[in-house]
Amino acid sequence: MMDDHARQRLPDAQTISGNTVSALGRGSLRSPLDGWRDSGRGRGARAMTVSGVTDLAAVPEHILCIHLGRPTLVNCRLDDLIQTGRRQVRGDMDIVPLGSSISWETEEDASLLLLQVGPVALASAAAQLGLDPCHASLAPRLQVRDTPLERILMAIESILLAGGEIDPLLFDSLSLAATVRLLQRFADAPPARPLQALAPRKLRRVLEHIEAHLGERLSVARLAEVAGASPSHFAALFRRSTGESVHQYVLGRRVERARTLLMVDGVSISQTALEAGFAHQSHMASCLKRALGLTPRELARLGGEGTTVRP
Repeated sequence: MMDDHARQRLPDAQTISGNTVSALGRGSLRSPLDGWRDSGRGRGARAMTVSGVTDLAAVPEHILCIHLGRPTLVNCRLDDLIQTGRRQVRGDMDIVPLGSSISWETEEDASLLLLQVGPVALASAAAQLGLDPCHASLAPRLQVRDTPLERILMAIESILLAGGEIDPLLFDSLSLAATVRLLQRFADAPPARPLQALAPRKLRRVLEHIEAHLGERLSVARLAEVAGASPSHFAALFRRSTGESVHQYVLGRRVERARTLLMVDGVSISQTALEAGFAHQSHMASCLKRALGLTPRELARLGGEGTTVRP
């Protein structure tokens, strides 16, 4: 065991308020809102490096922890589950349900990504799966693995490491996808209920709002308000209605808006990125190339029939 000088503690439950958590260890990475990424619906992510003993007591949200770094030996206790001298490798995950306590002990630095899933977020994921949110629950598990879930968490890791401003719809889409997969793979099996969709008039209002505000930062919370639906259920209702996630749909509309501005209206590349709602020109270029197989400059040339392209 390590002496008290090596001990490092996470905040006790009462110091964690909502989705904002104080410093969680050495090497913590900044997420879009400094600390935990606050989605407004109980989902957050934080990358951190820990050593010594790290305790997280009576967590007020479900926590999914994935090991990101090199292999290391860890002693771990999650409620009544105990592992001594386990070899922890990249992709190993611990599931810490709401109200549980976990302790990690390691003599070497351990790089972790923690995904926070509140009750509202879990209910949203359950609704997307057509499950009864009132019966969706998680059990404590140590050192589990799931390739699809790992890939989603790696994508979250990459956007945290990239820094800078992050599209909230992208983050919300990834964190919801992770929560859905978490329920699919590890939840206690709840009774199913029929999937629902947005009423046609509500869907029309949402789609019209998206078109009118493509050049702005859109959020699931605001779109849910337009639809008159709760944020916890809106994403599932939207996917059921359109066959796409909110992020996928909005990105598709932004690509089409950019194509029209470049080819038909002759708008400059920089202004097009702004009016279509992309974070910057390079973001627009990568999205257009992926969706259409053409760069912004190539699209502008096609529309302008050889005229000079404005940057």
